[in-house]
Amino acid sequence: MEVRATEQQARQRGGGAGQQTSQHSPLGGRLRWSYIVVGVLLVGGLLRNTPLLLLGLLLGLVVAAAWLWAKYALSEITYSRELSEHRIFYKEPLTITCAVTNNKPLPVPKLQIEDNVPNELRLDNVEIEVIRGFDATLPLLYSLGWYERVSRKFEARGLPRGVYNFGPTLLTSGDIFSFFVRSVLRQQADELIVYPRIVPIEALNLPADMLLGDFKAAVRPLLTDPLRPLGTRAYQYGDSARFINWKATARRRELQTRLFEPVANLQLYIVLNQETYGHVWEGIDTSALELAITVAASIAEHTIEMGYQTGLEVNAATRDMRDAVREGGGYLFEHIRLPASRNPEQLTHILEALARIDGWGGMHQRDLLQRVRYNLPMGATMLLITAVIDDDVLDEVAAIMRRGHPVSIVRVGNVGVPVSEIGGMRVHDITGEDYRELESLAFD
Repeated sequence: MEVRATEQQARQRGGGAGQQTSQHSPLGGRLRWSYIVVGVLLVGGLLRNTPLLLLGLLLGLVVAAAWLWAKYALSEITYSRELSEHRIFYKEPLTITCAVTNNKPLPVPKLQIEDNVPNELRLDNVEIEVIRGFDATLPLLYSLGWYERVSRKFEARGLPRGVYNFGPTLLTSGDIFSFFVRSVLRQQADELIVYPRIVPIEALNLPADMLLGDFKAAVRPLLTDPLRPLGTRAYQYGDSARFINWKATARRRELQTRLFEPVANLQLYIVLNQETYGHVWEGIDTSALELAITVAASIAEHTIEMGYQTGLEVNAATRDMRDAVREGGGYLFEHIRLPASRNPEQLTHILEALARIDGWGGMHQRDLLQRVRYNLPMGATMLLITAVIDDDVLDEVAAIMRRGHPVSIVRVGNVGVPVSEIGGMRVHDITGEDYRELESLAFD
């Protein structure tokens, strides 16, 4: 009798990494085979039929051997799933290596593995099974001899931006006759973060007078401190010849110039609104959201490269925030906030935060701007990236400007109010058509 744990049951079972739960054939299944064996022996005894008695004894031995085989079929079986990278960029290739090892002298004639993978995963020459309401399953079928190891590699097609979870894994096997089946659920979890797309800053066509100056030329601080080196970059027209790094130039075979920290701390806060419509019940414009995230990531990469202290504020809630609120039964009024910094890891932190945005949860744009208004450091500049501009937003932006902060707005998606009707504010529109053009660009 065959009993298998369903995928829904698998997802409902708890346990940390490395823990496992198992499921055997129920007692009724074993008793059914026992009834058959006892029945054959009784009939053979009543009829005094020696061949029938021998058949009953043989059947009893076969059933006992099958039960023992099924009991130990999954013992000493190890399964591993390895990702070539746990952090990749938008549509970068990914290699998944699945390996299973039988560490015992008992062969496993049939081992079925159902590995939970993201719905968006697409593998070359392998079909992913998708069960409605749950994650997809990567079905694997093995036949292992004693002390045998089998490894398979799968090439995944480009994944869109986001956070993806792999696992748990359901292993199912049994005896050679398929009389009994045993299932083991193993909590082998992996997380994959796909960073958002980054495009050259010139592709955004931002006006030369917006916030950071002319993007088509090198953006340099007016005054730098030569005693505080920041790094090197490719030489650009106008760089001082006395700051050329000749060792780096010889190594890269291309002129490299030294970068120094600016005397003044130039702080930029990128404020991203994940809401793409005026009301939550209207849903999500995924193209506008992805365009906004692409713009934020591209500007962050550019400004950090230029030595600016760059921070990020998003009215989005991470999964950890939502889980904490769900457990506590409270109201979610948190958002993603990364203070401005020139730390070498700052861009990684920003890209990871942008990768975790899913368009749901968090606070309204007005509430986000209110928090930014009171938390924005003195002299910091704010860049608002949003698909929604209404009177509440304009009022909050005006209040931020009255506190002495320069403000620029990049509006994405389906543009509503013409720029000419938003007085006194620098606004640049990037429409949904622009996102399709950015899609065709090569990686930065």
